[in-house]
Amino acid sequence: MDVTITLKNYRCFPDESPARIAFRNGLTAFVGVNNSGKSSILKFFYEFRDLFSRMRYSYQNYLMGNGIPFTFAASVLDQAEVFTNTNKRDLSIEIEFLRQTPSQILKALKPDKLLIKIARDTNLATVTFYASGSRIQFDRLLPIQSTSNTCFENNGIIVDVVDVIPVFETLTNTFYIAAFRNVLNVTGDRTYFDITIGQEIITKWRQFKTGDNIKLNNLAMKLTDDIKRIFEFKTLEIDASDDVRTFKVRIDSKPYRLTDIGSGFAQFLVTFINIALAQPSYIMIDEPEQNLHPRLQIDFLITLASYVKNGVLFGTHNIGLARSCADHIYCLKKIGEGQSLLRDFNSTASLSEFLGELGFSGYKELGFDKVLLVEGPTDIKTFQQFLRFYKKDHKIVVLPLGGSGMINGDRECELNEMLRITLNISAVIDSEVDSENAAISTERQAFVATCETLGIHCHTLMRRATENYFSDRAIKLAKGETYMALSPYQSLGIASPAWGKQDNWRIAMEMTKEELDNTDLGQFLGSL
Repeated sequence: MDVTITLKNYRCFPDESPARIAFRNGLTAFVGVNNSGKSSILKFFYEFRDLFSRMRYSYQNYLMGNGIPFTFAASVLDQAEVFTNTNKRDLSIEIEFLRQTPSQILKALKPDKLLIKIARDTNLATVTFYASGSRIQFDRLLPIQSTSNTCFENNGIIVDVVDVIPVFETLTNTFYIAAFRNVLNVTGDRTYFDITIGQEIITKWRQFKTGDNIKLNNLAMKLTDDIKRIFEFKTLEIDASDDVRTFKVRIDSKPYRLTDIGSGFAQFLVTFINIALAQPSYIMIDEPEQNLHPRLQIDFLITLASYVKNGVLFGTHNIGLARSCADHIYCLKKIGEGQSLLRDFNSTASLSEFLGELGFSGYKELGFDKVLLVEGPTDIKTFQQFLRFYKKDHKIVVLPLGGSGMINGDRECELNEMLRITLNISAVIDSEVDSENAAISTERQAFVATCETLGIHCHTLMRRATENYFSDRAIKLAKGETYMALSPYQSLGIASPAWGKQDNWRIAMEMTKEELDNTDLGQFLGSL
């Protein structure tokens, strides 16, 4: 899904300071203090899910400007509460399509924006279509038979809504996880927002693990293995108790009840079971760091993302956590009573500032003893996967250098500042060469020389870039049979089909240690 959604007059986002969010694959962070609007952004997709569900099927109706009645989520006790209290204007949701697929009919109009208006204090929505800035309105519709049945004609004008339907299918298939997740003490209710809790989730897990569906059995095994790896257990077995009132957990051959282990483990377990069963397009999770040690927070988010089709949107107080794993970051600030401001976060802060945000001294107390600098933000999650093979993912903090534009000989001061925080720093950069005997660029040579002067071990990859180390097997598992491995010096940009760098970490998850061991990259990681 490649759209931008703008909210006006929704809760703390009046039309003077609307919330504009670009929906992307991967992880998106919303950072801010309490009551800055993080939870409102995430909860929006839960509260309006019924509207999105109805819009999947009633596009013929709203093309003609007819109203769409819908039901707010049960958490909305008074529908007036979703409207801003700073004015009396209607709530609007603008959806802009950033990329369009070709229409089956040459002259068909493709809507590039939808404007959804919800009348003040009501649950009735009206929809207006726009194409190239002009409004599209029909008084009657004549379907044009095509393969997808998405084209309609009126008075010689043809409109194709092929891009509209999958957007609402995706927005319907989201999963909201609220900040309060003390599942050990919440037993009376069967659900908490989208999370199934209490006895019902225990019953589902028993069916999940021991039922006749082999696919679910395998998923239960994967989930157990992921939790075992994250918590660094040697063995882990998770079963329902005989009376189906709690989980029986066996860790390293010792039995425990869930209440004996703590809320952090319980949060992992119940959240992952719910997500594995739902298999949503997007997860919206508030404060993923809650109840978790810093060394587990990044792992929790990245592993969670591996169970969804598109991505994770998360709200957090922790800028270090956001910068460690998010592909895109928004910052929220309260600017008045009932009014917040959402903006892009400036990601060009210095490396030393970044390390300070992460609280490296606190990480050292938990066993982290080294910093690894990598090319850019998309490489963070990829290298975290690789470090797992060498059991170093909970010992090394991975930070981005900022991409090609930041890899040069002018970073001595910044690197020196980092060395004041920790002397244990290494770096790995792409060579970007297109043949075996080609030399790396002058800028990269200067960066390597600077690192050597400061005593920082900097490894330049022998192959072109990180993605040139992916095996064909791992690529096909992560992306599909039409994708194939790159040659050692082949640019990802000329591959056909090519994948986005934001998907590198998903491919890295499918790699094995043996596939890396005999490469210069594997040997470098093993030496850290």
